[in-house]
Amino acid sequence: LSVAPKLANLHEFSTVPVISGGYDVWETFGELNLPLFESDDGNRAFEVDVAARYSQYSTSGGINSNKIGVVWQIVQPVRFRATQSRDVREPTFAERFNLQGGGGTVNDPVLGGASFPITTASGGNPDLKPEEADTVTAGFVITPNKAPGFQFSVDWFDIDLSDAVGSLGAQRIVDGCFAGDQGLCSLISRDPVTSVIGTVRNVFLNIDSARVRGIDYELHWGMEPNLFKNQSENLSLRVLAGHQLEDSTTLSSGVTNENQNEFSQPALTGLASLRYQIGSYGFNIQQRYIGPSRLNNDWLEGVDIDDNSVASQMTTDLTLFYLHEMPNGSDWQASLAITNLFDVDPPVIASFGQRFSSQTVSNNFDTYGRRYMFNFRYGF
Repeated sequence: LSVAPKLANLHEFSTVPVISGGYDVWETFGELNLPLFESDDGNRAFEVDVAARYSQYSTSGGINSNKIGVVWQIVQPVRFRATQSRDVREPTFAERFNLQGGGGTVNDPVLGGASFPITTASGGNPDLKPEEADTVTAGFVITPNKAPGFQFSVDWFDIDLSDAVGSLGAQRIVDGCFAGDQGLCSLISRDPVTSVIGTVRNVFLNIDSARVRGIDYELHWGMEPNLFKNQSENLSLRVLAGHQLEDSTTLSSGVTNENQNEFSQPALTGLASLRYQIGSYGFNIQQRYIGPSRLNNDWLEGVDIDDNSVASQMTTDLTLFYLHEMPNGSDWQASLAITNLFDVDPPVIASFGQRFSSQTVSNNFDTYGRRYMFNFRYGF
């Protein structure tokens, strides 16, 4: 399908509107901490934390938020914690008033799925409403008596969001309009003669609802080893890991999109760092892991695409440092940081458009390769 001869007057329906504005807000809030019980030896305790806030926005009116949390020290090594809250967030100035133009390409189902270059207007939407979320978290912390300096925690979270602020992307706006969502159709401008899309306003929207669930893990261990006599030493290890169970958005039309484990939302991520210091010298080595994912959750491998997988990436960062204290009480520090020590390449996904072909990667991955930074700090 050739549309080039009919695009001469694209400027007539490919414009980026200019918006500006502001709003006022006043709030009142309070918090109460209730230590309800503590044993004589301090090994068992129970406390409750309660908080509430009322916010009045000139753009959207009044809204309430609140929280109740408990911390239960069951025995000395084990502490349980949980919170339930109603959270609110007013859209930022950028989400309301910042609008930028750009270019892109969409496949238009109205015209047989043909690909067309378009103008995009992305960013602000002054008609946004505040987000509201019901959040539940629960977890425990273990600090064994027989392992000084060791701490391990697990936290489960469930965030159920309504009127979620987010952007869908030009293609999903076009597809959603074709599926019958008239609210998305209002974001598309077409040539009145050819019906070719000129502009898609990929602005922030109050997506009907969104839900995120997952589990976070943290391990910390610190000690003072005695590898060298008459030397001050410190060794610490910290490991963070996250397992995302769900990351979905539901449009007002009832269509649900599952983003979990899709390209920029891998289900598994991790970060581990080991730090050692002896006297004034030390190093810190950090390992970052981004798990495998899928290119598009809506694609069926072997039907829509040959290979729908995105590989994982593991990178290593190394920092060498020297600390020195001056007789007058001041100090200075010099360090050399090497990011992506082994120059690991990111996963590469080949793509093709009408104007050029490209290879793209998610922003989560390290895309720059090995690089160096020297830092010097002097404290008076």
